Amino acid sequence: MQNLTNEKGNQFLCTSNLPENVMVSADLVKIQQLFFNLVGNANRFTTAGTIHATITLMAQGKKHFRLLVEIKDNGKGIPTQDLNIITEAIVQGRETVRLNEISTGLGLLLCKEIINLYKGNFSIASQEDKGTVVAFSLTLDKKNE
Repeated sequence: MQNLTNEKGNQFLCTSNLPENVMVSADLVKIQQLFFNLVGNANRFTTAGTIHATITLMAQGKKHFRLLVEIKDNGKGIPTQDLNIITEAIVQGRETVRLNEISTGLGLLLCKEIINLYKGNFSIASQEDKGTVVAFSLTLDKKNE
């Protein structure tokens, strides 16, 4: 992710509590897609700023983990009317129609589908000229060793 963000003059930080000895059963390609889409969006709307991913893994019973991810940027943020359009489109499972500076929203729809596949949650909050926070969670199966 650092190569992606460095090209635009942004700094990428990642804080994580992921232990090295934990194994989960998950589709690596789908998980990578989530990060590339969401960090890519943050990078797209941030210039010479900071994008910070916080990743937390919590045990959820004996067979599952809950992966909590928050991606926060200090970019230009999303105007309230556009945030409403994006949020509504994600909830209704349709692409946004405004193409000016907010994109089509297809990447977020893909992210929502992946998050739903892993019985997770998704949220987005933003303030214009302050930045955006995208958060999601996934339920991952513990891998038998």
